[in-house]
Amino acid sequence: VVLDLAQFPSLRLTGLVAYRRTLETLHWSMRSLFEGRRVEVLSISAPTNGVVYMRWRIHLLPRDHLAPARQLLDYILDHHSLLSGHHRAPEPADVWDGYSCYEFDPWTADIIRHTIDFKSPPRTLQDFLGVTGDAQRFQVGFQVSPTLW
Repeated sequence: VVLDLAQFPSLRLTGLVAYRRTLETLHWSMRSLFEGRRVEVLSISAPTNGVVYMRWRIHLLPRDHLAPARQLLDYILDHHSLLSGHHRAPEPADVWDGYSCYEFDPWTADIIRHTIDFKSPPRTLQDFLGVTGDAQRFQVGFQVSPTLW
């Protein structure tokens, strides 16, 4: 299996183990970073020459990671703080649209290539990774520069 990301043409993951780990990491990240998430499959094309296209949409509701700290401060300050009664307004859900292109082996029907193409947000690499500035170096050791998708 080969996993390609349309926005990162130089990034190609090869092998079933790498494919599974990448998808497991994406699922774990969504569970960790977002309070609510919903995936809609909007359309699936009929198989043509061993290729199937799927259009999808993901709704992500950001998690309030500071909520436990706010609750603790409110309790410690005996409900007389400025935080009392003032709760953070819920953020609107992020909606990501995209396409997946699956190429199948004609004899075994195994997926041989999966290409993911994000269409809306994020628009820039910084938006996708949540970074700011010209370029950032990440602990995993690759350089990110601001390019539009």
